[in-house]
Amino acid sequence: MSYDKILVNTESCIVTYEGITVALLPKEYKLLLLFLDYPKRVLNYDFIIDKICDDDKIPTPNNIRTHIKGLRKAFKKIKNSEDIIQTVHGLGYRLKPLEENRAINSNVSPSVSVIQCLFRGRAIEYAAINDKLFIEYVSPGLSNYCDYPELLKLGVNVKDPFPEFIGLEEILKDILNHGQDYFEIKGIARCNIALLSLSPEQTLKALHQ
Repeated sequence: MSYDKILVNTESCIVTYEGITVALLPKEYKLLLLFLDYPKRVLNYDFIIDKICDDDKIPTPNNIRTHIKGLRKAFKKIKNSEDIIQTVHGLGYRLKPLEENRAINSNVSPSVSVIQCLFRGRAIEYAAINDKLFIEYVSPGLSNYCDYPELLKLGVNVKDPFPEFIGLEEILKDILNHGQDYFEIKGIARCNIALLSLSPEQTLKALHQ
C-alpha cells in the first residue's frame, strides 16, 4: 500500500516515509491502514472505533484522539514531515489530500499509471521505484524475472531482489540532475520481446513527470 511518500508492507508490517522506517504502535498501524483504505473519506469516531476496536475493549473518542496524535508524532520524527492526518472540525479525520501536501512538489514518486500506459499491451513486467530506489509497485509477473523472488516486496530496496542495481544510485541521480543524457544497463531487462522505442532518458523523464 502506498500514499504519496508513505509505503506500507502489509506482510512485514513495516511502514516507511521517503524510505525511512516509521516506528508505530499496533493501534497506530491499524489507524494508518484504515486511512489508507479510505484516502478520500472523512472518518468519524464511530467509524474508526467500529473498524479498529477489539471485542473485549472498545476505545473511547479520547483514546482515538490519543492514537491519532501518536500517529502524527511518529511521522513528524521523520524529516519533520507535515501532519499526514488532517482534522475536519465537527466531522472527523482524513488523510491530508495530495493536492494540498506541499511535500510532493519537491519529490514526486514515479506514477504507476504512467508506467501502465507505457507498457500496456506489450506484456512487459516492471517495477516502479522512487528516487531512493525503494519499490512502490510490482507488476504481477515480475517475480518470474527475478533472481530472489522471495525478496520482491513493496517498500524494499530494489537492490535486494535485483542485485544488478547495486552501484547505480549515482548514475540515476546524475541523469535526474541532467549530468548525463542516458545510460545503458546490460543484463537487467529479461524479456523475450522488444522493449518500447524509448531511450532510457525519455523513459526516466516520463516516470518523474
